Amino acid sequence: MELFHDNIQHKFVLTHDGKEFSTSYRMLGHKFWDFYYTTIPNAEIDESGKEILLNYVLDFVKANHIKIRATCLSVQEFLVNHKYLKEVLYHPYNLNHA
Repeated sequence: MELFHDNIQHKFVLTHDGKEFSTSYRMLGHKFWDFYYTTIPNAEIDESGKEILLNYVLDFVKANHIKIRATCLSVQEFLVNHKYLKEVLYHPYNLNHA
């Protein structure tokens, strides 16, 4: 398993069981990023890879005091299912539904 932040292409990449997962972001400010696209090889089978990747991403943004906007549906869904992470949101979404 390999997990890294590609700060040139603005994405996080996980290689897990020979498959590549990634999530891309745009920098809207020095400490404000928009996660807009996530690639998951097979959503039905590869939930564990998505979980590993997005946990790493959110730990990274928390540790670096970055606020995010999640226009990517995968990241939105992840945040709904992990309500304790709402502190990283630039404008907190309503996380009461799920």
